[in-house]
Amino acid sequence: MPSWNIQFYPIEFSIAINKRYDNRKYQQSYHLLRSIALPIDGFYTPNYLIMKVMETNDSFEAAEEMLKKTELTSNAYYILSGVKKNEGAIIGRKQSFIVD
Repeated sequence: MPSWNIQFYPIEFSIAINKRYDNRKYQQSYHLLRSIALPIDGFYTPNYLIMKVMETNDSFEAAEEMLKKTELTSNAYYILSGVKKNEGAIIGRKQSFIVD
């Protein structure tokens, strides 16, 4: 069952998130362990990253950059939309890099 978390920043951009699943069982267990251990090492959970993006960015470009480069504890899809023409992105993330 998909889980959605949608946040809005006044006037500039909005972010939605959905889980990016792995088909292999051992990878799901691995991601669970990472989500417990890695926040201590400076990695963010996908939902916590949304909160940090909303608190620290005031433009679509800055929010997109942070969503692309911040290391995560688990996989996620971010849907980012802005208010200007051509401001929109779907960012598929693994822990340390963009997937698609």
